[in-house]
Amino acid sequence: EDAFRHTHLTYLARAYVGGGEYAQALDRARHAIRRAPAYAPAHYMSGIALAHLGRLDEARSALAVCDELQAGFVRSRKDWRPYTDDARNRELTDGYRKIVP
Repeated sequence: EDAFRHTHLTYLARAYVGGGEYAQALDRARHAIRRAPAYAPAHYMSGIALAHLGRLDEARSALAVCDELQAGFVRSRKDWRPYTDDARNRELTDGYRKIVP
């Protein structure tokens, strides 16, 4: 048992979003949430995946939980660019823009 498995699952969810595999991303993010319900980044990645899947109400709810857990987290990701590959970064920012005006 890896005490940080939830973080690894969240990184994996982010990688799946970057590759356009939104259902896989959602599955990994939800697995991370089950392991660590108070881990804000997992809720964030869940929201981004849900947005890409067109499930905007659920996506907004996920981001609301994220901000309840860590105030300001969602806004801090507005221009987030964790990858050197612009296409992968666009997957994250496009999901964000579908949810946050």
